[in-house]
Amino acid sequence: MIVNFIEAAAFIAALCALQWKEWKQANPPTKIAMVAMMTLTAGAWVVSNVFPNAHTSFSWLPKPFHVR
Repeated sequence: MIVNFIEAAAFIAALCALQWKEWKQANPPTKIAMVAMMTLTAGAWVVSNVFPNAHTSFSWLPKPFHVR
């Protein structure tokens, strides 16, 4: 479970890195929306790894070795 949360944090960090230019130019309400979307995306990632047979938007991705 802890590994899943570490992966989620890394996933959010990767999303932030990809969105860095937009993040710097965004106004505060947009930043709040971006944080919410990235957190929900990371949450879906964790759910798809904790429940590998559940149908999530990430269910088509290969699972990490610790989930198999």
